[in-house]
Order: sequence, then structure tokens, then C-alpha cells
Amino acid sequence: MRKRKNMFMQTLIYVLVLTLVFSPFHSLAAVVADEDVLSVQDAIANNEGTGTVEGYIVGHTVSAGNYNFSAPFANDFNLILADDPEERNRENILLVQITAGFRGEYGLATNPSIIGEKVRISGDLEAYYSQAGLRNPSQMAFVDGGSINPDPELPEVTAIADVREMAQGEEVSVRGVVTTTPGAWGGSGFYLQDATGGTYVFGSNQVSQGDEVIITGETGEYNGEFQISQLSNVTVLADGKLPSPVKASPGEVGDANQGQLVTLEGVTIARLTEVNSFGTFEFQAELGDDR
Repeated sequence: MRKRKNMFMQTLIYVLVLTLVFSPFHSLAAVVADEDVLSVQDAIANNEGTGTVEGYIVGHTVSAGNYNFSAPFANDFNLILADDPEERNRENILLVQITAGFRGEYGLATNPSIIGEKVRISGDLEAYYSQAGLRNPSQMAFVDGGSINPDPELPEVTAIADVREMAQGEEVSVRGVVTTTPGAWGGSGFYLQDATGGTYVFGSNQVSQGDEVIITGETGEYNGEFQISQLSNVTVLADGKLPSPVKASPGEVGDANQGQLVTLEGVTIARLTEVNSFGTFEFQAELGDDR
């Protein structure tokens, strides 16, 4: 009798455990958690502290007040949330920072197909790009079965030295390290260098000095200098390493090392002339009769 009673008690405990795991009470806990999730409008109206926001991915922030709502996107650094997947009004969107750990899955340059997907994001509710935002995300998850493309096919790249020999107007993809601070000369651009050469890239400031990137654009010239512009893709791959400057004499500076980091040692700087209001100067470097 005692043995049968023990068996009954064990069976009862097992049934109770299954009931707790699979009963409606378990779903109720999830519903209660959902009540703490903010809409985008709630997050905009109460943009402080920490919180979890649910909304649709509608675009990418290029700069303060400047948004892109369709591919291609400049980078994987941020996304825009809204309560309506067709929302375009600045007053109804929340700007979300994407930190490094989430860029592979939620960055729009890498995953442009996730536009229109619903996501739930937890993080710090605070201004981003000078308007209501969410920064330092701790969790990001798709809602309603959203899907991603974690392993996009990267374009085939060409060495910069070979690209510099191409005719103007050719579409090319190159890979290299950003060697200058974007926008340092007032324009929307930066210098990019690989093991074979360097080039000026015009049309994006959404990278940082030292980033290893792949860019796709068109070959061309501006003021006699080779450049790649009309960008259709800028993908940040990782933090790169700045190349060491090449030592050169004044007479060795020319088309062969245009766009590359160089070091001129022991020279005298003459005819220093400011050419614009962005801190750009032209000068003549002299080393004896070499200039």
C-alpha cells in the first residue's frame, strides 16, 4: 500500500510539473512581459531610462535630419523604427544605434531585405542624431518570424592600383582601409588604401578612420585627382589597421602614390596657401633642389 501511494505521489508531482510548463499560465507570463514593451510613439514621448521597444524597420539615418528609406544603405551602424512600416515622418520615427555585436544580423548595408520586418529592441532610451532614439542595445530580436541574411555574398573586388588604370565611368568594387577622417575637408568623402594603392572616395561619411570596408562605385576624376564616387554600396567589414606611410622625397610624390599615406622627412614647407574654409592647404615641400 505504501509503495502504491508513493507511486501515486510521484505521478501527481510529474503531472503538476507538466501542467505548470504547458498550461495557459505559462503563456500568461509572456503576455505580462509583453505589457512592458513600448510602442515607438511611447518611446519617443518618454525618451529616457531603459526600455524595450517594438516596431518596424523602415530605414537608415545618414546624418542628423537626413534619412534613407530604401537600399542601398551606407553602413550597418543604425536603423530606424516606426509603428507603421510605411512611416516617413520625422516626428514618428525612432533612431536606433546598432553596436558591433548586432551588425551582422541587423545592419542594413549587410541585410537590406529586413526593411519592413518587425523587431523588438532593448536598450537606453536617449537622443541619437539629435532626436529621440535608442542606444547601446542589449537585446535585438525579430518578431512574427522575421528572417535575416547573415551571410551576404560580398562583391568581387579589384585592386585599387588596377582600378586607377580604368576609364572613367566604370563600376568597380574595392576593398581597403579608411586612412583619413571622413569629411575632414568639408566634403562627404575619405581616402581608402589597399596594398597596391590609394584613392579618394566621395559620397559617404558613414565610416571611421581605420575601418576595413568594401565600396562599390564609379571611377572618375575631380580637379585632376582620381576618385570613386556615385556609391551604390559601402560595407564595413571590421576594424582594420592603418597602413604605414611610405617614405618619399618631394620629387617622388605624384600619380604613383596619389591617395596613399606618405612621409616627407627633412623638408621645408613653402608657399602655404589656404584653399577653402575647411582647413585645406596647398604647399610646396622642398628638400634642397628637390621640390
